Amino acid sequence: MAGHRMEQVDSLIHRHLSSSIARDIEFSRDALVTLTRVKTSADISVCKVWVSVIPVSYTQTAIDLLTRKARVLEHHLSHDIQLKKIPHVIFVEDVTGEQALEMEELLDTLKGARGGD
Repeated sequence: MAGHRMEQVDSLIHRHLSSSIARDIEFSRDALVTLTRVKTSADISVCKVWVSVIPVSYTQTAIDLLTRKARVLEHHLSHDIQLKKIPHVIFVEDVTGEQALEMEELLDTLKGARGGD
């Protein structure tokens, strides 16, 4: 049951953070910033938020901006949702898309080496 509860908390935080970010933070017009996953610690003290950014070259800039605005976003969370405490939000790069692309390129290379089976 606790696992399901944490999934609900993660989903709620994800939804509200996405909304706050869209409303309050301006990224480059040429960038697409997406929150891909949220994982809150069992004691709700920390919330890790994975961020995917296109183009990849803008990733660190976007994460730095989100990190600088984390306290404001946490403040918005405290008004938007009711939890015993509001977690400290930490933004990290989501590299799963890049890893999938690298894996696909590796598989293509291996296929080519085998004669294109």
